[in-house]
Amino acid sequence: MNQPVKFNRNAELDFLGGLIMLQIIFLHVSLTYTNVTWIGKFYKIWEYTLPCLAWFFFKGGMFYKNKEIHTVLSVCLHKLWIPFAVFLCLGIASQIVIDQHIISSMGWRKWLLDNAKQLLLFGVAGIDGPIWYLIVFSGIKITYSYLRDKLAMKPQSIMLISFIIAFLLWYVFRERNYIFWIGSITCNLVFFACGDWLRKLQYGRIIMAASLVIVIGLACMHIEYLSLRTNGGWQEYSVHGYILSYVLVLASIFFVDNLVTFIPKKITSTSFITRIGRQSMSWFLLHHFILTWSVYFLGLASIEKSDVWAPAISLIAIFTLTPLIEKLLLRYIPWSLGATSSKQSDYLP
Repeated sequence: MNQPVKFNRNAELDFLGGLIMLQIIFLHVSLTYTNVTWIGKFYKIWEYTLPCLAWFFFKGGMFYKNKEIHTVLSVCLHKLWIPFAVFLCLGIASQIVIDQHIISSMGWRKWLLDNAKQLLLFGVAGIDGPIWYLIVFSGIKITYSYLRDKLAMKPQSIMLISFIIAFLLWYVFRERNYIFWIGSITCNLVFFACGDWLRKLQYGRIIMAASLVIVIGLACMHIEYLSLRTNGGWQEYSVHGYILSYVLVLASIFFVDNLVTFIPKKITSTSFITRIGRQSMSWFLLHHFILTWSVYFLGLASIEKSDVWAPAISLIAIFTLTPLIEKLLLRYIPWSLGATSSKQSDYLP
């Protein structure tokens, strides 16, 4: 099997990124429509087959290059912090419209304090929940660049130290509130460092087969894939469950990264899934925004969240409106998606 050694606009990785973006979309739709059984069952198909957001952190490590810290800060500002601020404001403004009755009943002061608390603890407020990823990823890029460039630490050392800190944060704070995104940075720094370390070494038939055996074995033990709420949402997990979840995610990443190399180039180069992967920033920022608004308009049309057709309508809205809104944003305000021009690919970093 040919080992991909160049990563400039790799169509295979774009295809895989598109698949994982679909997994994230189906996850959020299933969490929104918990009373509709078919969408929950459909998502279950994806649950153990793809490593979810952890793959994007691993991919970030695969593309890591040594840069001056001021360059890293500039990149984070334009590609991560500005889109975060734009969609944070849009999310809060949308929440004021959608939840106006709730806000009126609880009072503006309490609502503002609740949003401030959410922003501090989880890195998000308003209706566009997934934007916390941008804060976490920027924290990882800055931390990793400092450790690698200034302290000359090896990826293996960063992996080990990050895991120990993430584990301690999870163990100490798993039964109480704490700043979630700090734990998420240390947790996902493990995957970023691993991507830098094993960017080429992860490929091979033996690694692929061994990874598949590990994924199947751990899946049969009912250990869920690692969500990026590791340190905030695993309160019920045992110590061995927490540790083995890292193993499961890494094995899943190695397996899918190898598996995608067997897919014909014609498919990975031209498919709709690949286009989603290449424009993953747009899909990531917009899908939950559109999902929440679709639920609101369905409610105005007297269609309940328990209606069997409601998830399908939201999915149609997501897949129809995301490309349209993306074109408008890239044409008039490309910086809102971390791009510098309307022709720039805005893949998720």
